[in-house]
Amino acid sequence: MKINADRLLNDLRQLRSFGATGSGVVRLALSPVDMQSRRWLAGRMTDAGLSAAIDGVGTVFGRSPQSGPALLIGSHTDTQPTGGWLDGALGVIYGIEIARALAESDETKHLAVDVASWMDEEGTFSSFLGSRSFVGEPVDDAIGSARDREGLLLRDALSRAGLEAVPRVRVDQTRHGAYMEPHIEQGGRLEAAGKSIGVVTTIVGIREVRLRFTGQRNHAGPRRCRFAATPERRWSLSSHGWTKPSGRSPTPIRSGQSAVSNSTPGRSASCLARPTCICSSGTRTHGV
Repeated sequence: MKINADRLLNDLRQLRSFGATGSGVVRLALSPVDMQSRRWLAGRMTDAGLSAAIDGVGTVFGRSPQSGPALLIGSHTDTQPTGGWLDGALGVIYGIEIARALAESDETKHLAVDVASWMDEEGTFSSFLGSRSFVGEPVDDAIGSARDREGLLLRDALSRAGLEAVPRVRVDQTRHGAYMEPHIEQGGRLEAAGKSIGVVTTIVGIREVRLRFTGQRNHAGPRRCRFAATPERRWSLSSHGWTKPSGRSPTPIRSGQSAVSNSTPGRSASCLARPTCICSSGTRTHGV
């Protein structure tokens, strides 16, 4: 089997063109540009000999015509509000190229590789929506209640994308023998070590706590303020036990009713994120 590097790089660059912004990409889940890129991906999977479709939550899934057992290769193509152009995209395009290369070789064309681009891995509406739906986790509550930063309901976004009545793809445990997710390194360790590839032995999951505070909106100054506390003090009080061993604490994301410096908001919200390390042995450690 021989990978076509030029074809792979051309696909990566073409995918980048959907939402390219400066050196990165803005391709939020279920946005018009995200759906354009997903239709393009489905076309590239079809060209690679896969049976491709966009499912009811927006995941692009390409199924090999080979009977299996199959290796499933996947990642995501939605981005953070400003994401790196290889984040997630690398794994999806790698999967498509591997499927193509296998099919082009007489020695490997009998092997089955399915490819997926999961929906909303980055949490525009509900984190890991596509992959959670794929493994059978309940997502209907999230579809009915999750909103993006602009207040758009996930159900409405799916309807706007024409996916409301589309079936959802599910894992086939009789077919899928293994899952692989190639990913760009999120750091510089491989580069510093002179390595081009590595095997992940530890991943990080995030636990979030969302806090809402309600008080009396007022002008800033010496007058009595009935608001609970400053955001910094609230964070200090509520983040007990959330300090990293290194002494660094997770930074809270805060939003308030007032966006000016000379007034006190009547409502404010904080989001605390606590990293959880999951090692290859399955052991969980906190504060990594």
